[in-house]
Amino acid sequence: MIWAVIVIASLLLALLGGAYYAYRRTFGKTKRMQDPDPLSFIRDPRGSADYEGHKKRVEAASAVPCERVFIRASDGLRLSARYYDGSKDAPVVIFFHGYRSNAIHDGCGLHAVARSLGYRILLCDQRAHGESEGRCLTFGVKERLDAKCWAEYAAERFPDAPIFLSGISMGAATVLMAASLPMPRTVVGVLADCPYSSPREIIMKVVGEMGLPPRLMYPLIRLGALLYGGFDPNESDAVRSVRMKTPPLLIVHGTADGFVPSEMSSKIDAAASNAHTLVLVDGADHGKSFTVAPELYVKTLTDFFGECLKKTV
Repeated sequence: MIWAVIVIASLLLALLGGAYYAYRRTFGKTKRMQDPDPLSFIRDPRGSADYEGHKKRVEAASAVPCERVFIRASDGLRLSARYYDGSKDAPVVIFFHGYRSNAIHDGCGLHAVARSLGYRILLCDQRAHGESEGRCLTFGVKERLDAKCWAEYAAERFPDAPIFLSGISMGAATVLMAASLPMPRTVVGVLADCPYSSPREIIMKVVGEMGLPPRLMYPLIRLGALLYGGFDPNESDAVRSVRMKTPPLLIVHGTADGFVPSEMSSKIDAAASNAHTLVLVDGADHGKSFTVAPELYVKTLTDFFGECLKKTV
């Protein structure tokens, strides 16, 4: 009998240990996530098609004066963002960066477009990133609630200004998951650049590429999230969200995306029940649509902004 107890206890400890390792590896906070230098997030020049161009955009965005603003998330965490002022009565663009990345690094392209239009901009540090508090990220599950809090902050500070939610990669999934939440009436559009369809699907895809069995590993990763992160990665996803009532959506995705397949955006687009547009950028890798086709990207964004603003008049 004692041996049976020992075996069961050992198996349970192994399961809990494996779940904790999976949680830390997938969702845990790292030192890099808190690195304040956006240039450190740029890949090695040998692996980047536009290293110098992207570096210049990051440096240009970093040099623009900004106001540091802070709010409280629904669960009490302090969240941080950089605020860039714009023209009087201008729209507010709220941007969310990707997985273990940086707001200026990921948002420098949108920052340039928005500033050229005279828009106000909030570049947000996702929870557990930059100056925002938190011990783990959640692939958009809790971040979607943070996006709602930022929209409410912007609506209170600028009562009559139209608001756009925007994001790239995990940030794109974040704003799509947030799109179906009760939002201030001034939220008029949502822009998502290379989003994944659900936390489960992107995690299983990456696990499979690591040579591990996704159907066996995902339950362990989910258990780790539940036990140690206090969230369920199955709680929300972009596909389910866009089936509900949302503001108008613009989804942009590169056809050569090697990390988040463009088919995920096509799946989201097919599920959307409200006004939506999908733009596929030929030959663009993950998050590189602006780099590969800057004129198309700028025109797509400005046209979307303009169409959404027409409906507010």
